[in-house]
Amino acid sequence: MENFTSKNTSMDSSNATRTETTDCDETLQQIFWFVNGVLALIILTGNAFTCVIFLSTKQFRQQYMNIFLVSLALSDILMAVMVVPGYTSFCTGCKPYLSSDTCWILAQTKDLVFSSSFFSLLAITYDRYLAVLCPLQYGSRMTRTKVTCMVIAIWVIPALIASARNIWWHTMPEEQAMAINRIYNVILVFLLVMFPAMIMALVNALIVRAIQTQKRRTLPLRELSSSNQEISCEETRAETSRKRRGTIACAAVVLVFVLSWIPRSVYNFAFVFGRADLVTPLLVKLSMFFLLLQSCVNPFIYSFYRADFRQAAKRLLKHGK
Repeated sequence: MENFTSKNTSMDSSNATRTETTDCDETLQQIFWFVNGVLALIILTGNAFTCVIFLSTKQFRQQYMNIFLVSLALSDILMAVMVVPGYTSFCTGCKPYLSSDTCWILAQTKDLVFSSSFFSLLAITYDRYLAVLCPLQYGSRMTRTKVTCMVIAIWVIPALIASARNIWWHTMPEEQAMAINRIYNVILVFLLVMFPAMIMALVNALIVRAIQTQKRRTLPLRELSSSNQEISCEETRAETSRKRRGTIACAAVVLVFVLSWIPRSVYNFAFVFGRADLVTPLLVKLSMFFLLLQSCVNPFIYSFYRADFRQAAKRLLKHGK
C-alpha cells in the first residue's frame, strides 16, 4: 500500500521521493540495507522453521488455526524473499536500481504480501472466537471446506487488491492517477489496518475475558469433586490453559501488527492531509523496518507462549540430529 513516483517507476509517492532525493543520505540507506537484510534472514529462517513444525506435526495439522498461522508465515516468507531484497532495496531510496517494469511487479508483490497478512490475522481471530466463545458450534461452523475457502480468499482477494491499481495507473493521466492512488492507499489503510485492528482487539478482549471467567468457574469444582471428577476437572483446566496460551500468542501477534503499522499509516495519511513535509527519509525507512520487524517476531511469540510448539520444535531438532 504505497504511492508511486511516476507512471513507470516504483510505488512511493512522488513527494516522498523528492524529499528522499533532496535529502538523500547514502549512509542512512546503507545502514538500513544491512539492518533489513539481517531481518530478512531472520524472517526467512524463523517462518520457514515454523511452517515445517506446523506441517510435519499431525496434531498441529488437525488444528485449523495452525493452517491460518502457516498462511501468515508464508506471507512473511514472501516478505523476506521478494520485498526486502527486491522492492525495498532496489526500487526505493536514493536511486532505483531495477527497471520500471521489475519494480512494478515487486511493488504489486508487496501489496499482495501485506494484504494476505491482514486476512490471515482476521482468519486466526475468527477461529479463536469460535473455539473459545462458541465451542459447541465450532465443529459445525469451522469445517474443512470452509477453511479451504477461507485460505483461498486470503490469497485471491489480496491479488485483486494489488492488481486494482492497474485500472487507473495504466489508463489515466499521471496526475489523476497519482491523486486516485493516494486516496486508494488511505482507503486500504482504513479497511485493511485500522478497521480490522479494532475488530481483532475487541474479539481478543472478549476471548481473554471468557477464558478468565471459565478459569474462575473451575476453581470451586476442584474442591467439591471426587477423584474421577477431579481428573475431568484437570483435563478441563489443561484444555483451558492450552486455549489461553494459544489466544495470548494470537493476541500478541495482533498487538505487534497494530503497533508496527503506525509509522506506515502516518506515512500514507500525511500526503492526503497535505503534510508531505512529515515524510522524511528516516520515516520512510523506519516504516518499512517496523513492518519487517513484525514478520520477524511472530515465530518467537509462538515459541514463548505455546509449550506444544516448543516441544514439537525440540523433537524436530533432535530428530534432525
